[in-house]
This record gives sequence, C-alpha cells and structure tokens, in this order.
Amino acid sequence: MKNDEFRTWSIDMSKLTCCDVILTNGLEHVGIKLDYNYSDAPFIASKGACIVTAPVRKILETTGIPCVENKPLAGSLFQNYEIGEPISIDYYNVLAKLYSNLVKDSGNTDESDFLERLNKDVFSDVRRLEERIYKKVIRRFEKQEGACAALYEGEAGEYLKNEIRTLTEFYKLNARYSYNPATKNHEFYLETYIQEYDLDFWQVVIVSEKEQNIYVGSRHFIKIFAYNEVDTAIKFLKEMLKACNGELKEAAQAYCKEYKINPRLYEIALNSIKTMLEMNYNKTGLDYVIHSDTTRVGILLKKKYLFEDETMKMIATINGVNIPPKNRMYEIVITYNEFLRNPELFKKFLEDPKPMKKWNFWCKERSYNSKYFDK
Repeated sequence: MKNDEFRTWSIDMSKLTCCDVILTNGLEHVGIKLDYNYSDAPFIASKGACIVTAPVRKILETTGIPCVENKPLAGSLFQNYEIGEPISIDYYNVLAKLYSNLVKDSGNTDESDFLERLNKDVFSDVRRLEERIYKKVIRRFEKQEGACAALYEGEAGEYLKNEIRTLTEFYKLNARYSYNPATKNHEFYLETYIQEYDLDFWQVVIVSEKEQNIYVGSRHFIKIFAYNEVDTAIKFLKEMLKACNGELKEAAQAYCKEYKINPRLYEIALNSIKTMLEMNYNKTGLDYVIHSDTTRVGILLKKKYLFEDETMKMIATINGVNIPPKNRMYEIVITYNEFLRNPELFKKFLEDPKPMKKWNFWCKERSYNSKYFDK
C-alpha cells in the first residue's frame, strides 16, 4: 500500500487537552479555558467540527478533561467567538454550573509548598517530552512506504485482544480490557508505570463495531484506522509501545533524577545565578532577562557586538572577515543541578557564551527582541 493510499487519519489531542472543558452540540465543539496569565475571563481555546465521538470521549475521560453535550451553549459559543476570544459575563452562570472548579485554578497561585511546585514543574516537562517523542514516532510511521501486506477480514476485537496480550507480557504493562455493549466498543488500556517517580504513560485502543474504526490514542493524539486495517493499527501500537518503554522511559527517568533538588539548594543556585548575571552586566553592560521555575533557569542575554566602531568594521571588511548581524541575543537554559556541579564554568560561559546542545544546559543564538528586555 503506497503512502498516499493510507486511509488512517489523526486527531491532535493537544488542541483538546489544553482546555478545561469541551462542549459539543453534535455538529461542532468548543473548548473553554481559564488562565489568568492570558485573560481575566474564560476564553475559547479550541473550536471546530465535532470530532468528539464516543471513542474520543472515552480517551478524554482518561486525561481528565470533561466533555459535555450542551447544544444551545455549544452552538452559541461556536457562532459568536473565535479561538482566543474571552467569553462575556453573560455566559458565566451557565459555565460555572458545568464544572465546579472553572474559576478556582487561575494557574497563578502562590504555592507555599516547594515540593508540590517542583512536582508540577517536573510533570509538565515530562509530558512535553512525551509529546515530542510520540510525534516523532508518528512522523516516522507515516513516512513508511508500506502499511500492511493485506487487509484483515476477521473479527478485529478478538484479534487485537490476542496481540495486546502478547505485548502486555513483553513490556510488563498494567493492562485492562472491557467491552461496552451500549457503544459496542472493545476498550484496551495499557499503562507503563515508573514507581520510583510515580509516573505513568498509557495507550488506549478502542475498537468501535458501530463505526468500523480502530482508535489508538494517548494524552497527546488519536490515530484512527479503518476496521480492516487492524494489522496496521497493531504495527503502529507496537511502535508507540517500543518508544514509550525505551526512549521515553529512559529520558523521563533522567529528567526526574536531574530535577530532584531540595529547597535550600534551589535558593542557593537561583541566587548565585542572579548574582553572576548582575556582575556580568556591571562588567559588560549587556542586558539580560531571567525567568525560572523549580527545575531550571531560562536566560536571555544580549550578544556583545564587536563592530560598533566604523574603523574596526572597515578593517574587518578589508581582511575578508564576515561581519555578523548587529542585533542578536542568546537564549540559555540550565538546570539547577547542572549549575551546582560547576558554578565557575557557568560564570566563564556568561563572559563568552557560545551555542551548545546539552539537554540540561543549552544555548542558542536568536534575533534580538527588545520587548523581552523592556519588560
């Protein structure tokens, strides 16, 4: 089967899982989000044709995103608002009734418990890592020339059950299976659990007898196969499980180990970095911006321009030296533990920064943007 003959299609779950609640009316959906860093009012975070079928709804339940059918409200919001627009006060009462914590979590609360904040930051980073790795697997899978040798003509649910049993034993997964007679769905839940860090990665497979489709999904995506492409669906699931229990599991453990730090060392590292940046500014006059969470520090540092003097610029031109663009800056990210391993190395780096690609200490050169420094 050629690549352009694939009948599979995908749903980017990030467009749904970024929402607090999904509303549907059978034809369209709208996703609502409350984030005080963006707006003082709830706003439309997602909208489009209604892709929230029964299997998609089941996977959304696994991610903890409520999905509510409310035809008048969903239709009204869909017609009157675009993505990013805040919702007017006229809708607040009905929105608040949908789920009780709509206005509780602003995403900007002052957490007093350092370890709780640390766990949240680590969790967010691991989920972003998970999304990157899965997207890489999907791209690689979709580039393949052949999908499967032949289309399957048997009963997909039982066939998948046998294949998944083998995968469960091979990868030592926590697995659950159920059959929903109301929706006529075979539902498989496969979990990889890292007990040391209380992390879970899961895949959901749903065989819909009504739709004659097979859904393979995670927190970040759903890929949909025709009923008779069960061999292709299994092949895809194997690729996802291989990545999950190999590259993802290894990288997640490295993240958790690297980010583990106590409040005292966190304060020492952060204050030391701030002091070094201020000393570097006093010495060089180069502006900087710093932002941080409990796992790492991000820095924007203006690049020193060596050719302000016209004479130097002329000499460089005569000698065939390439004159770099004037307005440039460095983006630097370093974890606290990497800084604490060698503070002097970081201090020297600030004096002469260069692009580097270590995952826990990286730097890249970017076009200078004054708006970051004006703030």
